[in-house]
Amino acid sequence: MTPIPETSPTSSPVEFSNITSYNDGQTYTIDYSHGYETFVITDNTHLVIKEGCTISSPPDSDWPAIRLSIGSTINATGGIVTGSNGVQGGDAIQLNNGQSSTETAGYGEFYDGVKIVGGNATDGTGGDALVVYGFGTDAFIYGGQFIGGSGAEADGSSIKVYNSATVHIHGGSFQGDMLVDENGMIALHGCFSMKNNTFVTGIFADDTELSINIITGVNGIIHFALVPKQECDTAPSVAPTSYPTLSPQPTAIQSSDGNGMVTFYALFNLIMTLTYLL
Repeated sequence: MTPIPETSPTSSPVEFSNITSYNDGQTYTIDYSHGYETFVITDNTHLVIKEGCTISSPPDSDWPAIRLSIGSTINATGGIVTGSNGVQGGDAIQLNNGQSSTETAGYGEFYDGVKIVGGNATDGTGGDALVVYGFGTDAFIYGGQFIGGSGAEADGSSIKVYNSATVHIHGGSFQGDMLVDENGMIALHGCFSMKNNTFVTGIFADDTELSINIITGVNGIIHFALVPKQECDTAPSVAPTSYPTLSPQPTAIQSSDGNGMVTFYALFNLIMTLTYLL
């Protein structure tokens, strides 16, 4: 992404009550408290949130705290973003396409220091922390906290991905199930395994551990991506033994509804095993 000179929010954004819209293609940095506010970022505009940023969607609002669409991006290195608290919990951040072309896909990066929390619900379902959807939309998570809101009926998701979007997770902490649906994909980078088609455990390359339920809907994909130089316990041993061995290779696992799938990088394991046998 080509760097764009940063500007600070001024009177130029369009403001409607508790909604502020940035849509001029510039980069805006927020590093201070905004209280009850929703930020709508559109038309190839870029948002940077840093330490000191506090954004909370107003109570009982239908809007998330931050919504990005039509080619817009977010870079989050600090701060706290919270969805609406109310009868139904609101989402904290929605990163989406907003159109039907990959040219208008959204993009996001999240790092240690940021905390994203779905809103709490007094009579319904808690809000989701991060929702990513739309053709070609990508989010890369390298750290941070993602917490689904609590709800009287059900808690919200830490991560929700659908409609052909992808979330690449390299680290971070997550509270609340993840959901991947409608050709969306969650890629976990590190050493991971799955039990009972939903429960995922493992470790990222930075030694952060993960234990979480990931629910797959229609054609939802969970992808386990091995990281170079990281040794996984499931990899076949290359040490000499008194007889040849062939470790079983991972295979695709169907979700409980028969529609989602899990994919693995097994090529490295296969090459190392065949090299030893030959």
